[in-house]
Amino acid sequence: MKRASLITVLLGVLFYFSQADAATMRCDGGLIATGATSFEVLTKCGEPADKEVVEPTVQPDGNSPRNSATVETWVYGPDNGAHSFLRFIDGRLVKIQTGRL
Repeated sequence: MKRASLITVLLGVLFYFSQADAATMRCDGGLIATGATSFEVLTKCGEPADKEVVEPTVQPDGNSPRNSATVETWVYGPDNGAHSFLRFIDGRLVKIQTGRL
């Protein structure tokens, strides 16, 4: 019986930590969360107030280095004085951070 309790506790802890990184943001079109595509965010939240796109570097031979990615930062707001900063890597939302400028 102790073994079943230990397994249940461990599964609960794993579930808690797997959900800890999931951030969300409410938009007029619905709720978005990390893992969403840039298309989904545009559909639900519209165009951002500001956007920065950092493309992978290009080597002299015209190729990008292995494992390079496009990184985008989108800014929404201010909403009640706070801005939301969304980070995308290769079109997938990986981080949502809210704060004041």
